[in-house]
Amino acid sequence: MAAALNPLESLNKLRQIKQLVRGHAVLTCVYPQLFAIQWVAEHSGMESPNLRLFCASFEEAKLLLKQHDQPFLVITTERLMDGSGLELIRHAKAQIHPHRCLLVLTHNHHLSIVQTIAMGADALVLEDSINRQSGALLGGLQAIVTGQTYLDPALEACNKSDEHEEIEALSARQLEILQLVAAGLSNREIAEHLHLAPTTARDHVQAILKRLQVKTRGAAAVAGVRLGLVR
Repeated sequence: MAAALNPLESLNKLRQIKQLVRGHAVLTCVYPQLFAIQWVAEHSGMESPNLRLFCASFEEAKLLLKQHDQPFLVITTERLMDGSGLELIRHAKAQIHPHRCLLVLTHNHHLSIVQTIAMGADALVLEDSINRQSGALLGGLQAIVTGQTYLDPALEACNKSDEHEEIEALSARQLEILQLVAAGLSNREIAEHLHLAPTTARDHVQAILKRLQVKTRGAAAVAGVRLGLVR
């Protein structure tokens, strides 16, 4: 269980968050044990005339997303008591007015990152970063408010290899394949999707890893987000 937040630091961050999301409707659907977000979401001072805050279960959140005319800022966790945060994001992005989504990863795992990118999350933040009050939650909120993407620096540190000064540019075909890698497709599935020979798809993926200076497909997906190559 997360350690209790320092009251003074918590109050300061609460004020920053309130200012950041002012004028937006915020929907939180988080795993109950993620204390840091719960404290922010449930604190009575969050409600104001310029901010509408909704704390909901998985099914309640899905209904709200479908019924709400204006986009929400959605904060959800990878795991929920009654559903999946990834599925909630997929649902949020399928609406007529797509909602902006921040997902908190409870496990720093490549598969989770790839799945999250595929589902359309706009910001990824590690639970550990929130518990450490690293500023990642504020960074993620800033991104979804301004229409940008955000990747927790702790994820970058864990998933990128030693970087050189420049990364060789990807070809148009490689960029296309990188999107499919980030969506979780295997080499065979990529080959079928693009009508390529499996060996050709494999060679493209290997070339992408080399150019991005990473060793795994998951790390390539993370690098793609960080460099603005994957949306």
